[in-house]
Amino acid sequence: MSKTKIGKIITLEGIEKSGKTTQAQMLSHYLRKERHLNTAHFDLPDYQTDVGKLIDKYLNYAEMPANPEVLHLLYAANRYEIRDVINFHLNDGYVVIMNRYYQSNLVYGYVNGLDTEWLSILDENMPRSDLTIILDAPVQITEKRGTHVNENRFGPAKEFIEKVREAFLSLAEKEKWKVIDATRSKEDIHRDIIRIVENQFGN
Repeated sequence: MSKTKIGKIITLEGIEKSGKTTQAQMLSHYLRKERHLNTAHFDLPDYQTDVGKLIDKYLNYAEMPANPEVLHLLYAANRYEIRDVINFHLNDGYVVIMNRYYQSNLVYGYVNGLDTEWLSILDENMPRSDLTIILDAPVQITEKRGTHVNENRFGPAKEFIEKVREAFLSLAEKEKWKVIDATRSKEDIHRDIIRIVENQFGN
């Protein structure tokens, strides 16, 4: 991958505990140290922003009405909070690594019964991903890695996350996203990610 004036966005997606945070950090380190590229790394949702705090409240406080449209509008707003920062890095030639992005809104929104065309419109003014990689692992594997954060009032955690995994795989085929077996060691997963990145963007 060569450094250009306009940067690239690489998005890592998958269900909870599939290894996205670890792999995003490993990829960022590799690109900086081995390819001498500037990188920026964002984890979404960002629950520390004003909108992020609303999302956390909406997910976990029963007194607020459980309306999935409102939830996914908030998720979109959370991304728009950092749009200018993303564009700043892209214009400076950075590789921007997203740990979740608008692809999650499509998948989780679909599982929540929302129209994917409407969900896509929410993010039409966000910078587009140049490469999307799905870290795929069965719920039986990921639940052993820790508590799933999706244990909220939008559905039983395990059943909900199984549907999310199915939706990720279904949309990956339609959208030409790359899928990696995330049941293996972090080193093996990292090597596959590097191979995909190098094949996509060149040396």
